Amino acid sequence: MDLQAYINSFEKKKIKTDIVTRWKTRVLDGGLSLDARGARDYLAAYGTSMGADKAVGFALQAQSLGHSEMAMVFWTKAYTLEFGTPPSSNAVVGDTAPAVSVEKETLATISSLPANMQPGKIVPMQPVDSPFGVEALLNDDHYCMQAKRDGKKFLIFGTANDAWAQARSMNVVAIPSEEMKDAIKKVAANLGAFILETEIYYLSFDGKEHRTGSQALTWNQKHDNWSKPTIKCAPFYALFAGGYDLREDAQWRRIEVGRTITEALAGENNLFEALETARGHEEKLALYLHQKQHGHEGVVFSVIHSRYHEDKMGTDILREKFLMESIVRVTGLQSTTAAGKLFGAIVIVSDNGDKLGKVGTGFSREDERDVVAAFQANPTNTWIEIAHQGYTENGQVWHSRYRGLVQQ
Repeated sequence: MDLQAYINSFEKKKIKTDIVTRWKTRVLDGGLSLDARGARDYLAAYGTSMGADKAVGFALQAQSLGHSEMAMVFWTKAYTLEFGTPPSSNAVVGDTAPAVSVEKETLATISSLPANMQPGKIVPMQPVDSPFGVEALLNDDHYCMQAKRDGKKFLIFGTANDAWAQARSMNVVAIPSEEMKDAIKKVAANLGAFILETEIYYLSFDGKEHRTGSQALTWNQKHDNWSKPTIKCAPFYALFAGGYDLREDAQWRRIEVGRTITEALAGENNLFEALETARGHEEKLALYLHQKQHGHEGVVFSVIHSRYHEDKMGTDILREKFLMESIVRVTGLQSTTAAGKLFGAIVIVSDNGDKLGKVGTGFSREDERDVVAAFQANPTNTWIEIAHQGYTENGQVWHSRYRGLVQQ
């Protein structure tokens, strides 16, 4: 595995609380520079007994705050600890860093926004997996549907003088494109300050959607294409516009206001995309089928008259993701220290031996016992069925879940 593949394998890993604490007490309070030198100074002081997992945590923390050079030192350390030898090259990662790097912003209060709607102070509303099934939501007129892209959620704050983005983690980061930022400021100068809930993603040369610029660039280079990925911003709805807090308004009103602002942004720069929205069974079915046929991640349903609330709550906003099913062969069971669990994840390959990564969810305690028994009885011919959302740029299954053992 090369360094880029290693980094991409941690795309979904969350940063642990102890890493954030040590970042504050050792890096920030210790006065370390937020660059490669600061990372090397940290490793010199604390790296003797550091494990790969801790190194990955610091790499992710540095990366999340936009300190790409610092992150690279920690990634190299983690890789070396994991495999016992330094990576042969980090050229691809170095080339992709500007595409994903964001700078941590230090903000004064923005006078054109309410005190409780400043960047870093809004807890985004999160969709949950639908418990109802697609057909029920298509037939329920209380729900509208919006297209979804395979990106990362950001709140976009726009004023005539500047613009910022807030990640789902509540970190405030720079708008990742100067062209995008200029368009936001221009529209805010005409329409007033606004806040949009959006999804930012990257397009590779063939139009495939990717969550980060580095993933899109890796895909391009894998196919002998060296063009720069295209960043896109797809707003869902507005939270603030015209001097008014829209969070107590109906969802449909937020969507309509968001579309007006998005169309103005798209008129300034085609990096912005107005997402399709549907009401009624026929419109929703057409949009659902279009999303599925064109290989998009899924759709989002929301109650038309619902208010905006923080985080995950109830069934006001639901996501439906399109899944693929595959039969794969088990090559190993990853150990875990979690109490009561027989393994942490199932290592899998395709029927022709291609490595597909790991499956870490979807199995009960009984499933774990069945998998262990089957693998111990026949370690070269144990097969399982999984559901997943396709494949990553490096051929790994994406968002996979265990479905069951298969007789093969």
